[in-house]
Amino acid sequence: MEVQKVTSALEFEKFVERKMPVIFEGYAINWDAHKKWDMQFFKENLGDIKVDRMRSTSNIHPDFNSTKDWETYESSLKEYLQDVSSSNDTNELSYYFLAGDALKILCNYEYNPLLEALLRDFSLPGFYQKDTLKNIGLWISGRGPVSWLHFDKDHSDNFNVQVGGSKYFCLFDPKDAPNLYLKGMLESPYYNFSNIDIRNLDYAQMPNAKNVIKHEGVLNPADMLYIPADWLHSFKHLGDFNVNLTFWWMSDHQIYNKLKSREDYIVSLIKHFKIKAPDALLNSLEGNKIEVEDPTILRKLISYFEKDTDFEMFKQFESNIMSD
Repeated sequence: MEVQKVTSALEFEKFVERKMPVIFEGYAINWDAHKKWDMQFFKENLGDIKVDRMRSTSNIHPDFNSTKDWETYESSLKEYLQDVSSSNDTNELSYYFLAGDALKILCNYEYNPLLEALLRDFSLPGFYQKDTLKNIGLWISGRGPVSWLHFDKDHSDNFNVQVGGSKYFCLFDPKDAPNLYLKGMLESPYYNFSNIDIRNLDYAQMPNAKNVIKHEGVLNPADMLYIPADWLHSFKHLGDFNVNLTFWWMSDHQIYNKLKSREDYIVSLIKHFKIKAPDALLNSLEGNKIEVEDPTILRKLISYFEKDTDFEMFKQFESNIMSD
């Protein structure tokens, strides 16, 4: 299903209010960022800043198919830009990636002094309540990288502005999460990722994926995409040089869904039983506010799992809750 496009703020806002994805065509056409943020601009103005960049074993990031861990290491932005523009192997260009959550202009409501000067080149989108903008991420890539299908752990809404270049995207409603083979919370700290390789979906191994609706489209230069909270998403970067700004904001109107209920129940049970969960999982859940939809159900669950000394039932519960 193709994601709808609009050309006015009024039309766009109606989709945001309904929590439905939409493209605002040409939204950033008058931004200075759209006009001047090319590779040379970043080399001259930000080339010396240090960035945590990734190198995968293929063009997908992270590559869960590989037995080799993907690399994250520090370099200058100038060195990263050199890598995504000078490789003789076209495929290898897509192995390098600089994610917006590694290069934030705004991080947890505080502006990064190293990048704050970029603010003069664009305007904040609005369409959200004051003081709810949490992060602004800057994404820079060459041609070909693909992001692994996932949802954002903090349950934030997302305005995704294609400053330069273009990218294909696909989105899935969180209602379809039970059929998208998410990683288990005790299995992996990457529990917000699917086990599906979106590039080559194997329906024989993952037949339930036939039951989902894929919402897709292409972001062209200056377009803005709205991704509602908890929608699973994946992107393929299409341009020779791609620049994107992502605005993550925390809506005061969160729709309770299976992703949230899974997290709330699992966290409640982990805390109650003092389960030795992976440190990375505990860190990602730090500060999690327990908002269990039905406390009566939770009490019954705790009573049930009290008898589960080896936590086998607990693990089975985690895999089953998404399909209930």
